[in-house]
Amino acid sequence: MRNPKNVLNSLSKHSGNSNYKFERLYRVLFNAEMFYVAYERIYAKPGNMTAGTDGKTVSGMSIERIEQLIESCLLYTSDAADERSSV
Repeated sequence: MRNPKNVLNSLSKHSGNSNYKFERLYRVLFNAEMFYVAYERIYAKPGNMTAGTDGKTVSGMSIERIEQLIESCLLYTSDAADERSSV
């Protein structure tokens, strides 16, 4: 897998270009290291204790939560693949 810091730097660099086409972003979600690096970047910033749409804050991040996030992404993508193959 690609180095998470390099991936996040690249995503950040291209995020300001509305014409840039991101490809295969879902792969980022299956790399636990990506969550750790992202956490490092946001945990000390102002506003990090603002609850997300799920009502959780950065303080609730843990290895278990990262594993659950990855598992739910895997389930979602495999369900979507199953739906596409049955059409």
